[in-house]
Amino acid sequence: MKTQIFILLAALALTACSASKTTPLSSGSDRLQWTNDSVQFDTTGGVGVDMNSQSLGGVNSSAVSVPLSLTQVASLVPPSANGASLQANAVIFAGSKAYVAYNTQGALTAGGIDVIDFSTPASPVMTSQTVLPTVDINALNLNGSDLYAVGANNSDYPAVLYDFPLTSGNISAAPDRKSTR
Repeated sequence: MKTQIFILLAALALTACSASKTTPLSSGSDRLQWTNDSVQFDTTGGVGVDMNSQSLGGVNSSAVSVPLSLTQVASLVPPSANGASLQANAVIFAGSKAYVAYNTQGALTAGGIDVIDFSTPASPVMTSQTVLPTVDINALNLNGSDLYAVGANNSDYPAVLYDFPLTSGNISAAPDRKSTR
């Protein structure tokens, strides 16, 4: 079940892929679009799962592949900043939360972070979000009640590190920007 939830949320975050100050959550719920689409994966090009194998967590590339059926419950429309649609590039999971990082392609730098609660897997909820209109967010890491976001911009400090305080796993305040020098 945990594997199916992980695959579902990864698919949800990657479905969001299409292309300073932070902007707090205004609504966000309009970006989470409900579907009930069944997705059938066949064995073509798949990695087999050997339920009897203890090596590699049960994954064995020489095993017989098992068809996989998933139900996509929602898709996440990416946020936009400065008129550009952002693209998801990283997802991390902690408990019943998924943290999705966004950036842009090309010279424009803009990014964001969405927090999705999947404690009810059939109906995930976006619980907080932020948009950084001048910074691409490229990686995320959690440490206790802090969410660290690493990014880049076009200023004198091209690499940036933000420390977002979390309350109950949600972004709760403006980030503390750490010096990169």
